[in-house]
Parts: sequence; structure tokens; C-alpha cells
Amino acid sequence: MNKKKIIAIIVIILVLILVVTGAILLVNHNNNLEKKSTIEKKNTIEAITEKDIIKNESVNGLEFSNTTLIKENGQYTMQMDVTNPSNEEIDLEEVNIIFKDKDNNEIVSLLGYIGTPMKVNETRTVTSYTRNDLSKAKSKTIEIKK
Repeated sequence: MNKKKIIAIIVIILVLILVVTGAILLVNHNNNLEKKSTIEKKNTIEAITEKDIIKNESVNGLEFSNTTLIKENGQYTMQMDVTNPSNEEIDLEEVNIIFKDKDNNEIVSLLGYIGTPMKVNETRTVTSYTRNDLSKAKSKTIEIKK
């Protein structure tokens, strides 16, 4: 075989190696983009803004305000401020926060822990978590547990 044929075969082999390597790198890059997209989808944060869920309300002399309901990674986190606007200490430990759908059916009841008696004008933040799907929640009801 002459030198030109050997050089041509070597060049063809090198080109094939470069093409195959490029194809493998492209497939790996696309797989990494898909994995990253899946991870980003898992880490999405969604605020539930249904007006009857986030509304301020008074129950048994307590003010409930600044309610937020956030969905993150399949878990819902509900937070709200509880204020004692009365002229006396209020003795309670817990509240039930009941989320309902459009037909007024209960979806889930969350426990909100208040703790020790609330002093006059004191505000505390109640936080509750659930993995129940609250995407169809349209309202909430607060029940005081004494």
C-alpha cells in the first residue's frame, strides 16, 4: 500500500472518531439538560392566592392575618399571624385550620400550635405543613381549640 492510501485511511478513521465522540457528547449534554429541567420542575414554588384562603379574619377575639399558602416540592406550607387584640390574656394552645373545596367539602384539617397563653396585643406566627393536595382548596375555616 502506498503512503497516500495509508494517510487517507488514517484521516477517515480520525474523522469517524471525532464524529462519534461529538455525537456521544451531544447526547450526554441533552440528557443533562433534561435532568436539570426535571430538577427545576421538582423545585418549583407556587403561591396559592385564593382570596378566601388568604383573607384576614377574626375568630373568638383573635385576629388571623398575613396568611400564606405555598406549595414547594409537593409539600404545602401554611403560615399565618395570630394576634390577641383584646384587653386580657387569652388561654389557648391550638387552632384547626380546615381547607375546603368549591363544594365546601373538607380537604384537610391542619393543626396550628399556639402554645402558652397569648398576652394582650401579642402576635405569633402559626406554621403547618401537609402533603395533601390543596390545589383545589377554595376556602379555609379556623376553629379554636381550648
